[in-house]
Amino acid sequence: MFDQYGTYPFMGEGGFSWFIGIVEDINDPLEAGRVKVRCFGIHSKDKQFVKTEHLPWAMVLSPTTSASVSGIGSTPHRLVQGSQVVGFFQDGSDSQFPIVMGSIPGIPEAAPDPSKGFNDPNGEYPIEDRLNAPDVNQLAGGSHGESLYRISRANGAELTGDVTSASGDVWNERDSEAAPTYPNNHVIETPSGHVIEIDDSEDSERIHIRHKTGSYIEIHPDGSASKKITGTEQSIVSGDENILVEGAVRVNTKSKADIIVQDKVHVKVNEGDIQIEILNGDASISVNGNASLNITGDMTTNVDGNVTTNVTGDMTTNVDGSWRTIAKGQSRLNGSRVDLN
Repeated sequence: MFDQYGTYPFMGEGGFSWFIGIVEDINDPLEAGRVKVRCFGIHSKDKQFVKTEHLPWAMVLSPTTSASVSGIGSTPHRLVQGSQVVGFFQDGSDSQFPIVMGSIPGIPEAAPDPSKGFNDPNGEYPIEDRLNAPDVNQLAGGSHGESLYRISRANGAELTGDVTSASGDVWNERDSEAAPTYPNNHVIETPSGHVIEIDDSEDSERIHIRHKTGSYIEIHPDGSASKKITGTEQSIVSGDENILVEGAVRVNTKSKADIIVQDKVHVKVNEGDIQIEILNGDASISVNGNASLNITGDMTTNVDGNVTTNVTGDMTTNVDGSWRTIAKGQSRLNGSRVDLN
């Protein structure tokens, strides 16, 4: 309708019509981030009068940290069916074009009843074991905080311990030092069970990223980091990779280790010993080129079995000092020609 000046009324001119409601559908066929909300005081609780599929689709506001254009920003929303939200109608009292402004946490007291409105049609939210507790994530701490064991370890996984290195050192997986105090632990949890914690609790500041399977990365209060992968890990670096470790390095594998290098390998020990032990197996070194072994000290070779040296070309041995060969058995020297000086 035109006003007295012959112009159309603009959005918001007729007053601000807002609502509180419960999300009943998040499966937007356009995949545009819309939800369906049953609004208190506007829609009936009886689904015979207003079915979920008859509710209008509502757009969901994003914060200014999300561009909301061309896929830029954090999308889609993180509402679930059963979320309590607040919003307004673009068309005022006609109530056909809702926009959701945000969600409202509460303290749910009853499990969802899919047969009634204002409930999750799938009967999943609110989660039964979190009834009668604030909707704020329990990992945030406070009187409703979960045990530190559950915070740091998904699915009750045991810590890996008593890992013995080649030198005999024993190390253990470091447990979480989580001690969150409300409201200092900022938590993001997804419906499947992925968790991100950014904890500002005094003397327990940490960052924790956990997959629902138990794989995790945690930065401890002292700046140390722990990582655990419950499956296979792959790392691909297109450029150079530089690693500096100012402490000890211990590598343990319960299976084989394969290393392929396209260019040269340089291993340098500035001070100390190098020791290679094969407790049960064979050793083989193949060189498709020249080989050089330089030793400034003594060299001792102990062989419990036989020694065979095959040389297809010439062989020269230069000894500046004495050379002595001792054989407890028979000694034999064969050649087409033998010269002794």
